[in-house]
Amino acid sequence: MIEYGTTGIYCIRNKVSRRLYIGAAKDIRKRWNSHMHALRHKTEFANEDLQADFDKYGEDIFELMLLEECPEHKLFERERFYIDSYGGTNSTMLYNCHMDKKRRERMSEAMMGNQNGAGVEFTDGRKAKIGAANSIALKGHKQSDETKKLRSEKMKQYWADKKAGRR
Repeated sequence: MIEYGTTGIYCIRNKVSRRLYIGAAKDIRKRWNSHMHALRHKTEFANEDLQADFDKYGEDIFELMLLEECPEHKLFERERFYIDSYGGTNSTMLYNCHMDKKRRERMSEAMMGNQNGAGVEFTDGRKAKIGAANSIALKGHKQSDETKKLRSEKMKQYWADKKAGRR
């Protein structure tokens, strides 16, 4: 079983239909528990197709599999890689075909070459939405000194490049 605290890309596999749900998480085991809670209690956060199969086949038909351990800053990029390798969000092999708008936007930003979407001009409305989403997602999470330093260096480089006309 995957240990608590494992960061990376996972899939939830239906052992009957072999259909997959691919996800990314800072703590895969905790996220699995969250998925199972959502499916057992039929919450609004559950994927509709996954919920239908969960109701049809039961909990024991699903298994959690680790696809790849990776650092947190690579999660969305690697998740996108695995989803694309199974035919993308239009694939009938994946439960991921009906991603919500917020998740699709976050994955799209990851494909721009970096996690912050640096170098992309956003409207004020878009910036407000991103800020609101980040404040919810990061609430209660402390960043390590290494992460703060890396973010600071990237932002300094971004603004230096922008000032020099390279962005």
